[in-house]
Amino acid sequence: MSQMRLRKTWSGSAAAPIFGCLALTVCLTAASDILEYYILEELAPRRVVGDLVNDFGFSDLYDRATVESLRFSVLKQPAHDRRFFAVNETSGVIETTHRVDRELICRGDDECIIKFDVAVKPMRYFQIIKVRAVCKPLVPPINSTRILRACV
Repeated sequence: MSQMRLRKTWSGSAAAPIFGCLALTVCLTAASDILEYYILEELAPRRVVGDLVNDFGFSDLYDRATVESLRFSVLKQPAHDRRFFAVNETSGVIETTHRVDRELICRGDDECIIKFDVAVKPMRYFQIIKVRAVCKPLVPPINSTRILRACV
């Protein structure tokens, strides 16, 4: 299974004072048409998560006029996740619509993944792209054993 990995860096996030910048990694598995984005929890509304045209490689596959004719729409998204992401119909840009609240979305689960499908139209270019947004905590889990050893 071939894999293409892209690495993007976004600055100016709410966490910028703490981390300096927000790193976002995009992974595309060509065989299964899945795009995976890694985002930090508490990401503010109207923040760009990804760009389907560039991340999926449409700009490399088609000429400019064809890319501009593509339309994107969300096909499936769980009701409790529906309010967190939107896809621009003409540009294919995925943005947050509300603050990404990891505790609300995943309720204490170790791994927090939001999944939804995006349809690409018109029919001549129709395909379904599966999107996975992996929400990472702002602060990594604390290793209690290491803290105990440091206190001894």
